[in-house]
Amino acid sequence: MVFALAVTGLLVGGLSAGWYINSLFAKISDTQAASHFDRLRSKTQTYGNGIKSAFFLYLSSFDYSMLQTLLSDTVRADGEIQSITIFRQDDGLVIASNDGSQLLHKLEDRRLSSEFQRVRVAGEREVFRTDYVLDYESTPYVLRIEYRVESYDKALAVLTAERQRQSQEFALAGAALLFLLVVASFGVARWIGQLVSLPLKNLNQSAQEIAAGDLSRPVTALTKDEIGELAESLELMRKNILVKIVEIENANATLETKVEERTKELKKAQVALVQSGKMAALGIMSAGIAHEINNPLAIVTMYLETLSRSLRKLGLADDQIKKFEESSARVFKAVERISQIINHVKVFARQSQDNQRVDVKVADLLSDVKFFSEPIARNHQVQIDYQGTGDHLMVRCVKGDLVSVLQNLVQNAIDAFEGRREPDAGRRVTVKVGSSHKMVRIEVEDNAGGIPLEIQQRIFDPFFTTKDIGKGTGLGLSLCYSIIQNYGGKIDFDTEVGRGTRFLVQIPLLAQASVDATAEPQKLVS
Repeated sequence: MVFALAVTGLLVGGLSAGWYINSLFAKISDTQAASHFDRLRSKTQTYGNGIKSAFFLYLSSFDYSMLQTLLSDTVRADGEIQSITIFRQDDGLVIASNDGSQLLHKLEDRRLSSEFQRVRVAGEREVFRTDYVLDYESTPYVLRIEYRVESYDKALAVLTAERQRQSQEFALAGAALLFLLVVASFGVARWIGQLVSLPLKNLNQSAQEIAAGDLSRPVTALTKDEIGELAESLELMRKNILVKIVEIENANATLETKVEERTKELKKAQVALVQSGKMAALGIMSAGIAHEINNPLAIVTMYLETLSRSLRKLGLADDQIKKFEESSARVFKAVERISQIINHVKVFARQSQDNQRVDVKVADLLSDVKFFSEPIARNHQVQIDYQGTGDHLMVRCVKGDLVSVLQNLVQNAIDAFEGRREPDAGRRVTVKVGSSHKMVRIEVEDNAGGIPLEIQQRIFDPFFTTKDIGKGTGLGLSLCYSIIQNYGGKIDFDTEVGRGTRFLVQIPLLAQASVDATAEPQKLVS
């Protein structure tokens, strides 16, 4: 389509130029009887019409050489013409001239002359000048023809003698011009095809690839015209799509991470709920057991006192009564020990059931931990060293929760010695109590050889344990972690394989009359 339009346009332009040139000679012949200026005026009008058509054609195809040839042939064909020049009216830039000397130069004198004007050019030569305005796409161009100043009669005689010869020469020139235009049309059509068809084909291929989801190949702009701008817009769209795809993939990855984190939190909450149910059930059971044991103990105590009074009434010897009283004292002591255990079980049961937070002294927490831990420590030949009493430190909590946490940490420290070689410093667990930065700090440290590297990152995971079934408190570090977090605190640990482990529990300090501070740990990991 583009090829056909180009060929048709060039052929029509060439034929028009040839027709105007041929009609020129007929008009010159008809003006031989007219005055010299009338003849020149008519000649100028004819030249202007013919050159105007060819000028528009050559200017649209940027073929200035053919326009230059046309002007040169016109000057050579007409002996009265001194020069022909085409220039832009606004700046005087010369587009074409018959000899090419002024090409792309700016004329100093670009004042227009509608009629013939006798002017002096080059400082000595006089000519008759006339200007013919050519409007092209709102840009004014001027066709300037300068005629030689000679005798009118001589000019007419020369015109008559040369008319036929010039007619033949211009006819040949027109035919040659038409041939050149036909040849040039094929070249221009081929050039237009390369300029338009190839970029469009490339653009269409890129659009099909993007529509198919293939964004790997960049869209290349082969030209700098409107098609090139369209290619650049398509490339920008391809890049934006790639950016959006990356953003969506990142959002999906983030969403998956959040779902995984929420799942872990739900598992922890589930474990905490199960453990809470176990503790509540254990509390109810413990309360029932304590109540049932209290009754036989009261009966044993009552009968021991009755038996002691009865023996005195029987009149036994003093040494026999003394031995009985010593045995009775040991029995009373054992009964008292059982009563203390029952009282602690009752406290534990009550704390497990009501779940009401109260103000508790840290010293009371440690007292319960000592009571439950010391018999276990003696059985494992482990010495527990308490540093700091915590008498003036208070926290708001469910007492059973924190006792369970601390008891679990001490129990783990004691269990860590099982199956290990006796350390040089003996089996030792140290419990340090203090405060810092409005937080109560309780450290539980052992010298049992540390936590192996392969399980350090898992000790707070739900359901994770290294103990055999049936051993330990069953509370688990994951539940300890959740309980401490629920009170606005945190639990960290520091371990060194071959030496020992230290757990640090921090919970908000409620009130303190004095500060029983401990040094900050050098290293803690969580």
